Amino acid sequence: MSIDSPKIRVERGDGHAVVFLANPPMNVVSLPLTRQLYAALRSLERDDSVRAVILTGEGKAFCAGSDITELEHMTDPGAVSSRSSSSRTRSSSCCVHFRSRRSQR
Repeated sequence: MSIDSPKIRVERGDGHAVVFLANPPMNVVSLPLTRQLYAALRSLERDDSVRAVILTGEGKAFCAGSDITELEHMTDPGAVSSRSSSSRTRSSSCCVHFRSRRSQR
């Protein structure tokens, strides 16, 4: 699998989405996976039909941890998203949230 290949797979269902970590063999969290996960969650956050998000891993493990060779660069401004940390909104700092049906009436 090349560094440019998909590391995240999303399946949408009735009111929910399942986000799969797809970085075999053990779903190690790398910078490309983190960027793709961030983009997927931002997209799901904007989708009013998604009320719940399930995060799981493909294969043998949910996630074996982070690629420690990339850790020092993951906190650099813009490393994960093109937005700087100072421009983040409250909702973008939350990975997953739920929408109740009552709040959409």
